[in-house]
Amino acid sequence: MSSARPIRTVAIIEPLGDWGIGTYSYELAEGLAANGIRADVYTAEQAAVRALPVSPGHRTLPVLGTMLYKQRSALEGRPSTQASPASPPPAPEVPAPAGRAAARRHPFYRAARNFLASAELVLHLKRRGYDLIWTQWPDTSEYGLRFWHWCRRLGLPVVHTVHNVLPHEDSPRSQRTCRAIYRNAAALVVHSEYSRQELLRFCPEVAYKTLVSWHGAYTLYPRRPGARALLRRELNIGEDQPALLFFGGIRPYKNIDAVLHAFRDDRFRDAVLIVSGEEARYPDLVPGDRLGRSKRIARELGICDRVRFLYGPSPIEQFAQVLETADVLLLPYLKSYGSGALMIGLTFGLHIVATPTGGMDEYLRRYPRSTILAGASSDDLVRGMADALTRLCSEPRVAPGTLVEFDWRHITGNLVPRLQEMLG
Repeated sequence: MSSARPIRTVAIIEPLGDWGIGTYSYELAEGLAANGIRADVYTAEQAAVRALPVSPGHRTLPVLGTMLYKQRSALEGRPSTQASPASPPPAPEVPAPAGRAAARRHPFYRAARNFLASAELVLHLKRRGYDLIWTQWPDTSEYGLRFWHWCRRLGLPVVHTVHNVLPHEDSPRSQRTCRAIYRNAAALVVHSEYSRQELLRFCPEVAYKTLVSWHGAYTLYPRRPGARALLRRELNIGEDQPALLFFGGIRPYKNIDAVLHAFRDDRFRDAVLIVSGEEARYPDLVPGDRLGRSKRIARELGICDRVRFLYGPSPIEQFAQVLETADVLLLPYLKSYGSGALMIGLTFGLHIVATPTGGMDEYLRRYPRSTILAGASSDDLVRGMADALTRLCSEPRVAPGTLVEFDWRHITGNLVPRLQEMLG
């Protein structure tokens, strides 16, 4: 008989509150709640997921970034589905005295505040008696590395999800931060064998506490099949015209340049490319236009008439309409440790064209509507996109929920007992 301590309550620490790690944490908490485990998600005050409905046993606590003693009402655990009472108009701001404002900007003040915020958060989690602390991102801003260190010293078991072994824009400092977190965590979760190998290449001493567990499909995006015809009319896309989608935070490693160059090929003259998102990290961004660089390349290649640009990030329902409109999702990444975009495409049953980096091929081998690219060049993309368009007519979309291995209840139901055994 196993003597492992049962896991009944989990605190998920998610400091970003965005549509990436924030939505992942939401789905993880939903999966835990479906297995009878109470999950409290500690997130940023302005978290994007605050308005999403939650299951019984799942709470969203938007308290990170401020001192907890100021957040007593939020910490009482009012469900995020409950509307907040109307608040009176804010009182006029009274400027802080110049001396006090200067003191708050002083490095010593910030260091002292961050120290106290970290201590307050760790002691709060200890008092609440959580069976498990589950961190989701290495950069916790004001809490810093001391958070993981103090949790370990106080006997709080911390599991860390390694979304990226190292940041996409790496540095010696980020390497030191990641290595320290991996060493202090009691267990590490990665989402593919590829990522496990990359993690052990970087930090081999953590092999004994690393587990591979699938990233699940998404439940939070509303399905709107009727929106396909409406948005296609707005974007001037024919009812039967193939639409290929490239979306998200458009950064160099995602390889939009190869997509645009591949789209010049005559095989795609009757297709449309939808580029949805926002550019970042390029040296030649266009000021004042979040997709200006991609637009410029499309003009230079002479394909503007076949490309539609949509600024993002979009509200969740609007983005769901874009996904219903598209037929093929393009993920020709140069570097990856896993992709939420891959799981969104899988959720909507799109044909997915992807490089194998980040373990995407491990997922796509279980998903019938996919093309795994031989490489990331524009020539590789021409062949892959042509294969996808050839197969569209004979491939119906995969119905949501038919791939049980990507169901969050199934994933967490398998993962939690393994964590229990590991943590003992």
